[in-house]
Amino acid sequence: MTACFGPAATGSIPSLAKFGGDDAAIFAGLPQQFGFVVSDLADAVRFHHEVLGMAPWLLYDYDQQTLPVRTFRGAPGDFVTRSAVLRDAGFSLVQPVSGDSTYSEMLAVRGPGLHHVAYRVASMAQWRPRLIERGFTEVMTGSGHGLDGDGEFAIFDSGGRMGCFVELIEPPKRRRPPFRTIE
Repeated sequence: MTACFGPAATGSIPSLAKFGGDDAAIFAGLPQQFGFVVSDLADAVRFHHEVLGMAPWLLYDYDQQTLPVRTFRGAPGDFVTRSAVLRDAGFSLVQPVSGDSTYSEMLAVRGPGLHHVAYRVASMAQWRPRLIERGFTEVMTGSGHGLDGDGEFAIFDSGGRMGCFVELIEPPKRRRPPFRTIE
């Protein structure tokens, strides 16, 4: 089980101040996305759309065809997810469909709620080791979701220090279109 869902970690907390210089830039501003795990995506989108008036929603499936490279806890991953992204708002809903993932773990252990805060980066190769050096553990990745086979994300466990995961996203140059848009 991941530490994000267990009791808060004890001991020293890696200081973001230690990042220094260019390292601090990733955490200098607000996250670009807040991601929530849900058990029923259609119901969650309906609630946010009809009751809260949030729109438009872009719906995506992530499976072997649309996310060809996936890992979970250091091994090849077979997880499938469905997500809804609130256009231009940094808010997403994710439903695990099948396979083991941080999303399915969270639903089983804690239920629906805040899963991650995400930051966009220009280079995953540059930022991945910086987080790992500072005590974050990479637990899930995916890549190849762009039209040209580019784009990558990595989800890091903060060791119980944040109550949620940190996600780094290296966006693809051209993203696949959503399978559905709800205006």
